[in-house]
Amino acid sequence: VVVVAETPAGPAQRKAEEILSRARHAPADRKNDVLRELVGLGPDGALALVSILEKLNDDDLRFAGRALREIRSPALKEPVKALLGSSSPLIRAEAVATLAALGVESDHLADPSPAVRAAALEAAAIFKSRAAFERAVAMCADPHPELRRQAVRTSFLLAREHELGQALAEALARVLGGEAPPAARVEVLDALGRLRNAGAWAAAAEELKSESPDVRAAAARCLGELRTAEATEAMAEAIATETVSEVKVALAEAAGRLGDGELVPDLIARLSDPDPKVVRAAADALSRITRQNHGVSRARWEAYWAKVQGR
Repeated sequence: VVVVAETPAGPAQRKAEEILSRARHAPADRKNDVLRELVGLGPDGALALVSILEKLNDDDLRFAGRALREIRSPALKEPVKALLGSSSPLIRAEAVATLAALGVESDHLADPSPAVRAAALEAAAIFKSRAAFERAVAMCADPHPELRRQAVRTSFLLAREHELGQALAEALARVLGGEAPPAARVEVLDALGRLRNAGAWAAAAEELKSESPDVRAAAARCLGELRTAEATEAMAEAIATETVSEVKVALAEAAGRLGDGELVPDLIARLSDPDPKVVRAAADALSRITRQNHGVSRARWEAYWAKVQGR
């Protein structure tokens, strides 16, 4: 049996390990001071860090990754590229992020790890990669929350950079037509609302029928931002049939933004709702649509509306 002794740690490695040990126990308001010490080790310290990444726990690894990205030594490129083949998802993610900071693209959007895909999406945003757009949008439906939020951020940035606003709206609408989980549907609807592309109204209106109250509320918010009269019929039906107070409030607020008089009768009916928050939201929406103020009295609003209709 041949026993191979470990190579003794050099001064840079020993110093890096000592600083990481202090970082581990430092209070939150002192972490940045310790980080500056680690960054102060320069390229030699950075190479020493790379050599010990496989031995670090997750917190130390993230801290070391921050230092590597601040040092930004060109000497790191090849050693960090080698880490892309690591069996550790977190090391691969840190490698992708560090290479991006060094100006090196590495396409890992298909990596099996959500953490690595999230880092790859962030890198795609840094490099403004048009080739990543469709894959970024597809990941807006991913079941992993942090990954899909990064996918939304990257998709928006790439859409602005490459004038793909229409394509983004259409792609997000297709995501809603798929099997995305409720939390992802909420985020996609919020994204569609921010885009304000009226052509997405039908996809958003369909979500008013979702079994999830959170999705229905998000669909209402989205339609309120899109402000298209084409959604009026779907909105009226939802206002008349919704049973969850939070969604009723969202629908009333959206109706106020939509500003369509066709919604007035359904909003007046909501003034008899047992939840005072729903009543207040309906009254506010009525005032916004009609430029009138009859408080929360259903009788006064009905009298006003009958008069308007009789003109």
